[in-house]
Amino acid sequence: MEGRAVLRITHYQNSLFNARNGDANTIAQRIIRTDLPLIATTPAAFVLQARVTDWVTQDPTHSNWTAQQVLDEVARQMGLTTALQNALISPTPPVAATNDIAARGTEVELNLNLTPTWTVAANFTDSQSMTQNISAAVGQWAAQRLKIWTAIKDPRGTDHVFGTADDGPVSWWNESYTGALSAAVNFASFVQAPYNVVQQLEGKSNPQIRRYASSLSTNFRLAGITEHRFLKKVSVGGAVRWQGQGAIGYYGAPPAPGTTAITSLDATRPIYNQGHYFMDVNLSYLTKLFAEKIGARFQLNVRDVLISSRLQPIGSYPDGTKNAYRIIDPRKFILTATFDL
Repeated sequence: MEGRAVLRITHYQNSLFNARNGDANTIAQRIIRTDLPLIATTPAAFVLQARVTDWVTQDPTHSNWTAQQVLDEVARQMGLTTALQNALISPTPPVAATNDIAARGTEVELNLNLTPTWTVAANFTDSQSMTQNISAAVGQWAAQRLKIWTAIKDPRGTDHVFGTADDGPVSWWNESYTGALSAAVNFASFVQAPYNVVQQLEGKSNPQIRRYASSLSTNFRLAGITEHRFLKKVSVGGAVRWQGQGAIGYYGAPPAPGTTAITSLDATRPIYNQGHYFMDVNLSYLTKLFAEKIGARFQLNVRDVLISSRLQPIGSYPDGTKNAYRIIDPRKFILTATFDL
């Protein structure tokens, strides 16, 4: 209907309680993988169970040990019973640390029928997501395991082989196996730093979720300006979309006095990837086939017209240097045909 306008404003608040796939569980799984090779994962070179098993079985004084004696000794040194190890490796039901997820937002939609052949639609959204009630078990389990991790020693020395000149206890926690990251470095980078951010952001809007987005689209049927038998069946349209900035990391907190190393992140200082604009266009033709018995619509959509291809940063070091990217797909051409039988 010409001149008709429809405005809709929606405000929502959603809560998900005891989510098992949130930030808390991500951190918890990383802590468990420090000790154990979980099912369907690729274990790191430092995984404690594997390394303790190596030095227990390779110890010449254990050459006559039974398999059960080896298991018992591994359990003793790890501070985890064999039964608990097995339960964590392949738990039934799955083990998960929980947190609540709250979301709230407002969406404004405006639809205009400017003429019988010209429509315009606009949309704006403001959405926020927050993590709440992070399971205390995550921090408690990490503290409990750290006592074991920082104390346990690899008796084979730095070459990880018995019977050589460097035999003697070295810290498993700080040791690099096969040249890979040590357990200490891995923990600081992938457990301690992100968990610290999760704790800082508890109950606050997550800056990694792009808060603002908007779009403007239009469609015009050429029948509004021509009676040409072909052109009057053609419609043209397009859309402009925008999404606001989103955090891809956090700047480091000030180093401790007398040091230059960044050991924690400051969640109040996000590193943002800028907002982005996108443009789409479409062209359609409406007709009838087979003696005008079957209606048909042929439509060409070109999505992301302005994009040829690019790299978009998705991660950053604490100094602001980008360290990870994803490939943004180039413009897409989509041709569809629909029929009314």
